[in-house]
Amino acid sequence: MIELREYKKSDTDILVLLANNKRVSRYLVYTFPYPYTRRNADWRIAVGAKENGALNKVIEYHGEFVGSVGNYIVTQPPHMHISDIVVRLTRKYYP
Repeated sequence: MIELREYKKSDTDILVLLANNKRVSRYLVYTFPYPYTRRNADWRIAVGAKENGALNKVIEYHGEFVGSVGNYIVTQPPHMHISDIVVRLTRKYYP
């Protein structure tokens, strides 16, 4: 079963493990740093998942954190007011 849910503090370790991957971040230059650190994960969970009206949910598949889906409002020039819809899946679930 697939479930969309809010981020939890307990997601920090798995988020760092899955997100610290250049293949994940290479197309997400405005919203996703590389290397992805624990500090980045703590910020994403506490602030970034909801900042500026963003909507960001964890994707769970049979209880396993397998990715996230989100709508991000870009607020940095020159791309201000652009909304990005992003789906990130763990390597296990994409080619």
